[in-house]
Amino acid sequence: MATILVDVISSIPAKQCVAILLVLSVLVLPAPFVLKLARGNHEYNQHNEVSFEVDPVGDSVVMGDAFENIIWFPHVTDIHYNVDNPDTANHFRAFLDEMNKLIRPPFILNTGDSTDATMSYPMDRRQMPKEWELYQKDLEEQGWYDPMTFIEVIGNHDAMSSGNPWSSKNHFFKVSPIGQIMHTPALADQHPHITVYDADRIATVTYPMVLNNITFVLLNTPEINPGFTVPANFYGNVHPDQLAAVHRVLNATEESGGPVISMSHQSTRWVQSQSLDSKHFHEELSKKHLSLHLAGHMHRWGFSRFGKHHTPEIVTTRFGHQHVTWLAMDHGMLAAQSARYRSPVLVVTNPKPAHMLSKSEPLHRIRQSTHVRMLLLYVGTCPDPADMTLVVAGDTLPVTCQKMPADYAHARPAVPSGGSDEVLLLTAPWTPTSLDAGTHILNATITISSSREISQAIEFSVDGTAAALDTLHDTSPFTWLDYGNTVNTMVVLPQFWALVQIATITTILLLACLPIRPVVQQVVSDTRLKVTLVWRRSRVLLGCVLVFSIFPAVIAQLNGEDWAFLMSYGIVCRSTYVFDPFLVSMWVAYALSVFVPATFLFIITASYTAIVEYRHHMLVVETLQVNSKIMVSRHQEHPRRRRLYLMFDALVAAVVLGLFAMLIIGNVGAFYSVYNLWCRDRIIGMVSFIVSPALLPMQSVIVLACAYDIAKGVQMRWYSHDLM
Repeated sequence: MATILVDVISSIPAKQCVAILLVLSVLVLPAPFVLKLARGNHEYNQHNEVSFEVDPVGDSVVMGDAFENIIWFPHVTDIHYNVDNPDTANHFRAFLDEMNKLIRPPFILNTGDSTDATMSYPMDRRQMPKEWELYQKDLEEQGWYDPMTFIEVIGNHDAMSSGNPWSSKNHFFKVSPIGQIMHTPALADQHPHITVYDADRIATVTYPMVLNNITFVLLNTPEINPGFTVPANFYGNVHPDQLAAVHRVLNATEESGGPVISMSHQSTRWVQSQSLDSKHFHEELSKKHLSLHLAGHMHRWGFSRFGKHHTPEIVTTRFGHQHVTWLAMDHGMLAAQSARYRSPVLVVTNPKPAHMLSKSEPLHRIRQSTHVRMLLLYVGTCPDPADMTLVVAGDTLPVTCQKMPADYAHARPAVPSGGSDEVLLLTAPWTPTSLDAGTHILNATITISSSREISQAIEFSVDGTAAALDTLHDTSPFTWLDYGNTVNTMVVLPQFWALVQIATITTILLLACLPIRPVVQQVVSDTRLKVTLVWRRSRVLLGCVLVFSIFPAVIAQLNGEDWAFLMSYGIVCRSTYVFDPFLVSMWVAYALSVFVPATFLFIITASYTAIVEYRHHMLVVETLQVNSKIMVSRHQEHPRRRRLYLMFDALVAAVVLGLFAMLIIGNVGAFYSVYNLWCRDRIIGMVSFIVSPALLPMQSVIVLACAYDIAKGVQMRWYSHDLM
């Protein structure tokens, strides 16, 4: 037996195997990570250190110490109302109440995922009417159920399994105040500051101000049609017609006369880059008059710049972390600060933070200003002057404080049972024209009480120099995942996963090219019979890999209102192929669950058959030999050899059964995921499972091929037994 095993092992073509494994380990498997590093560095360097031109002429606007031409508003996202978790609704209700009574912003921005749409996490996702009823009830009771005061877009959870906008399952367009107008554009006639682009379900909302209007562009593009469930719903693809619509809408807002803020659930790079389209969404969205883009979806705070105009983008932490992004527009310039919604927050509005500089804003007003200006929220009484410290570019400045006027035009009307307003404006005289070019540091420290202190440090400039991205860090308490500088995350992730898929395909193709099937060859000459082992590729495994790599899995969700063909490693949506991280990860899991056990099965069963056949032919050779002494000695050993072969048979049987069990478990898990993720119908689920080339057919072929090898080996085993 040992001699046979030595012969089998020595016949393995080691050079060919080593060459394939070397290509895998050196070129293929590291490729996604090389791309991630190279592409991330390129995008990072492109937006890291930038500057913007400042109009040398300027205008007559001067930012002084008066409480005027300034508004403030929160950006919330990913609220996730859940009927089984009332804490989120309670927190959001309290937040709305505080906005009414204490902070009084003129409006609230929400970038989607207002509801959770969870039946049974993580598999069963669909719209829950009770979540929408509770969400609507809270907005109505707190007085925020108005399209001009609660401005929102749809999120992927808001659209799960909802079909198209006209579907009865799509609650966003029935419940959301702005969603109703998008669904029925004629309702916009009642709101002169809202414009709906009918065919595209894109809306603009303009908030009028004396100095500069502010315009919001609401982009529902990724989620409306179709409303997949998870994980396909996670992506944010924009088809060419919608991309053209975004272009038209942004052009229409060019003459708005003030800052333009776009909003979508996913970040700009996340949306289009997953389709690997050459005309990326973030490039189309970057216009010279666009001041800022707001997004959510990532459940972490992040900042980025995108496009040829280096447009700033803020991704806000999910509301479940009790964080919001506070934005303020002061004399036409935007500033932002992420903070817990119940904590005092200081927003420096002039000079605005250098990382938020934008080509669209009147940056010359910083140099024209006479005072540093800061908003202090959630503090109802002006601190003592001795408790306010402000250091600008190394100089300490005296700070004065004033409360918001009771009749301030840009604050939400006070409610009769409201509390004391908690909005303060802090100002300090300064001379910005004396500052050098480049960035400077502003440090502000406010002592609110003996146990509470708030501090803020920002980089700023008066000549248009923006702060480097590497100066930004996550301000949330969840520092284990620092998304603070999100350029790399938002740019590289989709391409990284796409290359992971390509590397996986290449890997299984190369592995299928390994000579894993030993074949016995007999060479008959005039004088003797020679038996050799030759290792060859498995044609069955190679064919299955080719099918798995090329042909799409026919997994379809057919609910009568929308359709999509999901591939075993991607999705085709309205003629656009989309790489999705979740789909790719599922595909990789399928590849591992199918081809790793299958490869070992082929190796074990083919090797078993080859060893038995090789032994059989060696016995035939022995029988033909004329030396009777050799035959006697061999036959005297056969009881011990038989026990050894029986032990070998048992070991092979145990390994084969274990690998078969892995395939069965993989099949059950795959069917469960297919049925729950894509199909609400058991018949469709079965059909999807059966016809998918990633699952049952290929594994059936693999199992039959392995069974054939085992049967052949058993047959040869009995022939050998007869010879003994």
